[in-house]
Amino acid sequence: MDGSEFRASVEVYGRIMRYAEVQGGGDTPLQLVRLGACDFDFDVAETLLGVASTAHLETVATAIREIFDGSEAAKLSVAVHPWNCTSFFSPLPEGMAPSERFEQLRQEAAMLSDASVARPVRVKATPVRIEQLPDGRKAHWHHVLRLSDSVHARLEHIAKRPGTSMQPSAWPHEFTDTTAAVATVVTRRPEVADDALALAVGVYGDRAEYVLCRGSRWQFGHYAEAGALDDGPYFLAALLDRLGTKPSAVKHLFFYGDKIDATRLQGLEHILGTSAMALNPLDIFGPARSGTDPFVLASYAPVIGALLR
Repeated sequence: MDGSEFRASVEVYGRIMRYAEVQGGGDTPLQLVRLGACDFDFDVAETLLGVASTAHLETVATAIREIFDGSEAAKLSVAVHPWNCTSFFSPLPEGMAPSERFEQLRQEAAMLSDASVARPVRVKATPVRIEQLPDGRKAHWHHVLRLSDSVHARLEHIAKRPGTSMQPSAWPHEFTDTTAAVATVVTRRPEVADDALALAVGVYGDRAEYVLCRGSRWQFGHYAEAGALDDGPYFLAALLDRLGTKPSAVKHLFFYGDKIDATRLQGLEHILGTSAMALNPLDIFGPARSGTDPFVLASYAPVIGALLR
């Protein structure tokens, strides 16, 4: 964040929409302006990101306008779970021109989302890390996020805020993968040393997200479906082997998510030899608040992280 500014974000999962707004950045300390959640009587994630009826869009639009009434944020960041979008990592050779790099990633996103390669596809490509290959070449890994034009149209429709006239003004939006957002929270924690590996696991029903960071750098993120936590040690061992390291190198284990049962992380705790800790994103704003359920605070890691990217 450059200079003192406002940023707003939402994250949707099932019937819940969490929201946040911060002020600050640069030389100005971060201050939390808004934080909370709305519980709808319908699947808000499906309404915004799925293929279901859009009958509830106006309800969501009204909620967003009421939540952020008076906000000075320049745009609305939307944290999206990887099962609600096309989200993947791709290695590209060193030396590609920016235009070639983007076109390669655009075509890959189109193919993975069953879209026409010949048509324009809106993607967000983020450089993540550089891998030194055995033959001396370097692979530049990028994370790619793609949502359909219809989803962008829905956000353009609902992301309005009251203007000076009767017509609400447009509010630009940007999507962020939740694993990328959570990585931003993890890498800001003071106990994560420069070269230490940290793993954050997001628990959402039968799905699990895995976020791996090294010091201040995001390394990898992915998710798994039903049985994901039971197979967590296998997923982790395979991921670390791909990155050329071992479970003993992971020094920190965090968890976040919705209605978390921490006992489900015991397999990961065993293989890593460390205890899981709730990922409290509010630590970024100063000393921990007493009396608040750490499991509840951990559920806000994606929406807070989306603000800080």
